[in-house]
Amino acid sequence: MKAYLLEKYSDMKNAYTANRLKKEAEKRGIDFEIVGERDIEIHDGAFYMVGGNPALQILYWGQLQKADFCLLRSKEEIILKQIAGLAERFINPLDKYIRFLDKGEEIKALQDSSVPMPELIMPFSIEDKITEYKKELGNFPGCFNEGESYFIDDMIEEIYSFVKGRLGSPFVMKGLKSSMGKEIFLIKDFDAFKCIIEKFPLNKPFLYEEFVEGGNRDVRLFILNGEIIAAMERENRNDFRSNVALGSSVRKVEVTDEMRSIANIVYKRTGLDVIGLDLLHGKDGLLFCELNVMPGLQGIEEASGKNIAGEIIDFAIKCQK
Repeated sequence: MKAYLLEKYSDMKNAYTANRLKKEAEKRGIDFEIVGERDIEIHDGAFYMVGGNPALQILYWGQLQKADFCLLRSKEEIILKQIAGLAERFINPLDKYIRFLDKGEEIKALQDSSVPMPELIMPFSIEDKITEYKKELGNFPGCFNEGESYFIDDMIEEIYSFVKGRLGSPFVMKGLKSSMGKEIFLIKDFDAFKCIIEKFPLNKPFLYEEFVEGGNRDVRLFILNGEIIAAMERENRNDFRSNVALGSSVRKVEVTDEMRSIANIVYKRTGLDVIGLDLLHGKDGLLFCELNVMPGLQGIEEASGKNIAGEIIDFAIKCQK
């Protein structure tokens, strides 16, 4: 059996998750190869592993044969949208994986379900609001070009007031395709909001959420084929974000009926094989935070004591039968 793991790089060195998956696959006699998103080129429908070489410019390492399955941990959508012919089966399913890399799509999939969520505002960018304003006016007034920076400053202040009015203060601001806590910001005042906005292009959308007290502590459920196979609580005493990559401690927690109910809905609404589902501790129970289509294994294996990498590989093998 042949399998690939599509990752950021072909050489993942000491990356825990990639190397655990490789180890468990090879234990089962699978010819398993880590393929970096930056090392693939596609020519006439064939896939090649390539490497940069200053002398040769491009050095071909060889054509990739079609695999029985491919595990996905890449975020490079240009490559992801072209690799349907690389494997018989993708885990997660390719179309669903691409869709749910976007946090806004997660909310759309669950918004009319019974999954409890914090108060939120669907994603938009500063440029979206400028476009809306232009439509209202029938285009900008003639003086706009001379006062563009002042107009944008006013627009940013107006947006801040709108979000604060809906969600309260502080509130959370999320980039749509970030992971490991990147592009997630706790906004305590207008200066912090303006500072974050100015770091990014005006066309970059953000999702806005109510800040849930105790947000530095959450529950991560690891869902495989619709079942919760492990659960842990993460806590970061130095940051409002509870990602393991940011230094959170982890501990095993027992799976409750409430967790199962939420996980079941998320699985049915997304159709994902592998889900890292994050839940916040709300006043009246657990609240949906976000899901991860390429969850890391280190924290959850440490907390649960389970061989989750092995369970993923076993599931992938069963999918071929």
